This record gives sequence, structure tokens and C-alpha cells, in this order.
Amino acid sequence: MILNLCHEDPNPSTCLDRTTVSEITAASEDGNTLIYTDALTGNIGFVDITNPSQPSPRGILNVGGSPTSVDVTGDYALVAVDNTAGDFVNPAGVLKVIHIPTKELITTIDLGGQPDSVTVSPNQRYAAIIIENQRNEALDWAPNGQLPGGFLAVLDLVGQPTQWKLRKISLDGLAAKVPNDPEPEYVAINENNIAVVTLQENNHIVLVDLKNGKIVNHFPAGTVNLTQIDTIDERPNRSEGHAEQRVARARCRGLDLRLRVCHGR
Repeated sequence: MILNLCHEDPNPSTCLDRTTVSEITAASEDGNTLIYTDALTGNIGFVDITNPSQPSPRGILNVGGSPTSVDVTGDYALVAVDNTAGDFVNPAGVLKVIHIPTKELITTIDLGGQPDSVTVSPNQRYAAIIIENQRNEALDWAPNGQLPGGFLAVLDLVGQPTQWKLRKISLDGLAAKVPNDPEPEYVAINENNIAVVTLQENNHIVLVDLKNGKIVNHFPAGTVNLTQIDTIDERPNRSEGHAEQRVARARCRGLDLRLRVCHGR
């Protein structure tokens, strides 16, 4: 990410001091380009991995909000963008369709809520988009939740991107915990176009047939009792001193790259 930012802004006094968060990645169908989301800068980034041992920056694209997830169908990257900006009562977001080879915006689709994850079906017939409509955790939302609740959005990938149609699938009333305020988090799709949706805050799992939008099954995720686990927070106090930041960035940039991911710095 640092290489991509400095590729766009070669001044090291500014590009190396940017705070970033790379979270979700997807690869182009030919396997040569990696696309990632960076929620803090409002960008998606592109990395050339034609030679995996020598990845090189291919630039960034600002999507005008906080990108939460990305997946790929054909030559297009589907980018979920959260535009809620802290207004939990009026969540908002869009899906931006980006042409990967040119990095051009093809179309923007209003999702009617705050998106989280997006997943394309194995046959590329559907895209499932989680509309989380996250609660304001600073408020006491129990036991009745905090409206509006979330839902599952399904995009029919038929024809050109400007012709794709969006459907909304309600998840209300399924979970025993706060049933009127579903808060979906993640979705995966099998080869039969059955989407598995997790309702994280509701501790529930829902199976949806994407072809007809019907819920085919749902059940609680259950509980588990754990013993002999470390529950003490022993993290050191975080220092924002310039010297400490430079040391952290140096470590991220190459002193130990075996399996380390430098998240946000």
C-alpha cells in the first residue's frame, strides 16, 4: 500500500506518513492483478502480481466513501462503499463497478443501506451484498436493537453492468436474539447459489436461495463454554511519538516480511 501511495505521490514526506487500512482483497480473473480496499483513505488499490515474487504498484482509485469489500466478475471489480459517515439512523452506501484494466467507474448502484461484505457466486450469475446497517455501539441498544435493521441485497449480473438489477431480501424475525434488528456481517455462496449469511450480533445463520430469494433454512450459531483462556488485556500503551512511528514503518517496509501484516501503519 505504501508503494501504491508513493507511486501516486512520490514525495516521501507525505506518502510515507499516510495512515492506511488494507482489509479485503480480490484477484482479477487472469490472476495478474490484486485489488484491495483501504477504508481510511477512501481508495481501492491495484497491485500487479504477474510476477508474484516482484509485485508492483498499479495505482489507486478514490471511491468517494469508505470501501468495505471487493469482489470480481469478469473485467469488473465490485466495490461496496459505506457513505453512512456516522449517521447510524440513516445508513447509506453504494456499489461501484470498476473496469479493472482501465480503472474507470462504469456505474454506481444505490444499495439503500450501509454495506459490508460482497461476494460473487461461483457461476458469476449473482452478487450478494451484506447490508449491515451497523448499530451505534456507544448507545445501549439492547434488548430491542437499533433500527433500521440490515438485510441481504442480491444483484442479478445479467447483461452489462448498467443493466444489473438489485433485489432486497429481508432477514427480519429470524433470530431469537433481537429479531427485529438483524445485523448481517458476512456472506459466502456455494455452487448451488445458496448464500450463507452470518448475523453476527444476532448469533444466527441464514441460508438463502439466490435464484428465488427464498430463505431455505436458518438456525442459531450456538454457544460454547471455554476455560483456561487468557482474558487479561496486557497490550502496552500505544505511543504516537514520531520516533516510534518511524520504527514501526521501517519494520513494516521490509525488516521482517515473512508472515507479518502491518495493518494500518
